Amino acid sequence: MAEVRRQGYASSADQMLSAGFAALSAPIFDYTGRMAAALTVLGPIGAMTAAHRPLFTEMLLAAARRVSDKLGYAPEKPGPKRARK
Repeated sequence: MAEVRRQGYASSADQMLSAGFAALSAPIFDYTGRMAAALTVLGPIGAMTAAHRPLFTEMLLAAARRVSDKLGYAPEKPGPKRARK
């Protein structure tokens, strides 16, 4: 889980899912800063190769950021931590 938080996404690319699929997932945050959902890209393991993974990851993270922005998410700025409920 620490690696997922550090990277900002989760990958099943190193673990083959049933029927030969691989997945990448990124969190979507709401205006409170809490995770509200996840966005997932699923594809055939042959298309989710190590060579293609950076492009898929970049596109996934950008889309997750756009949805989070629409939900009012604003990443914390340096300074005092805001209170979470």
